[in-house]
Amino acid sequence: MFLGHYYHTIDEKNRVVIPSSFRGEISGKVYLTQGMEKCIFLYPEEVWNRFYQKITTLSLTRKETREFSRFFLANATCLDIDGQGRIVLPDYLKNYAEINRQVVWVGVGERLEIWAEEIWRPYHEEMGKKFGELTEQIVDTGI
Repeated sequence: MFLGHYYHTIDEKNRVVIPSSFRGEISGKVYLTQGMEKCIFLYPEEVWNRFYQKITTLSLTRKETREFSRFFLANATCLDIDGQGRIVLPDYLKNYAEINRQVVWVGVGERLEIWAEEIWRPYHEEMGKKFGELTEQIVDTGI
């Protein structure tokens, strides 16, 4: 399970180190795709495979499911982690997330999110202000 958030820097070759506290939860390849709110989603291979299986069961007769799976999978890529625990962020994902030099790795249970620090800080601050209200809104979901 991925928890917490960590700040890192991207090098000149678009490589970024996966925080050591997260690397123990990852074996094999990782899958990246566009997330929501201008971040990049990163899934370990085994989590991606489970999620992908769910996507393949979605009805092709529903326009929303076709659009979701098309967009989500068309923007995905499979990456190897190098010997130093780094991945190379593809330009199209880096541009989408408006990442320049500083990133924030965010643990969100079964996936990681990669945020531009400039976007994460105000988002995190705003969510801190709204956390009580959000909790009240989702309390009936069974948490």
